[in-house]
Amino acid sequence: MDYLKEFILPIEGLKNGFHSYNFRLDSQFFNHFELSPINNGVITVTVDLNKEDHIYSFCFNITGSVNVDCDRCLASIELPIFGAYNVVVKQKDEVSDDPDLIFISPEVHEYNIADLLYEFACVSLPISNLIDCDNMENPPCNFELLKYYQNTVNNKEDNSTWDILKNLKTN
Repeated sequence: MDYLKEFILPIEGLKNGFHSYNFRLDSQFFNHFELSPINNGVITVTVDLNKEDHIYSFCFNITGSVNVDCDRCLASIELPIFGAYNVVVKQKDEVSDDPDLIFISPEVHEYNIADLLYEFACVSLPISNLIDCDNMENPPCNFELLKYYQNTVNNKEDNSTWDILKNLKTN
C-alpha cells in the first residue's frame, strides 16, 4: 500500500462549498522525498478547501516542530515551524506561470496534495536553526562548545594583512 495515498483528495463528486482536512506529517511522510531537509519532527496541516464549480481554493495552515541541530552550539533542538499558504487549482487544459495557480486536466477525478504539503513544510523552515534558549529553564545547549567558541572569539588575533591596505592613499 502506498503511504502517500492518504493525501489524495476526491475532486469528482465533491459538493460546492467549504471542506476541511487534517493531516499529520512525520518522518514516515518525509522519508518518501529524496534529500528532504526534514528528517524528524511532527507537523500538523489543516487544509481548508473552498470548491466552486471547477475551481478549488486551498488554504494550508502548518504548525509543528522539527528536530534539528542548533546552528549555534550543534545541540539537538526542537525547532517550531508555522506557515499559511494559498493555492488555487483549476480544472482546465492550460499552463500557468503563477506558482499559486495550478491547472489540472478536466478528466482528473482526484488530486494528490502530498507534493504541496511537502513543499509548504520545507518552505516553513526558518533560515537559521536557532531557538531562544536564554529564557528556557533547561536549555538543550552544548555549553562546552559555546564556551570554547567564546574563548576563541575573545582571543582572536588581529589580522594586520588588511591594515597595510588601509594606509594606501588614492590619487
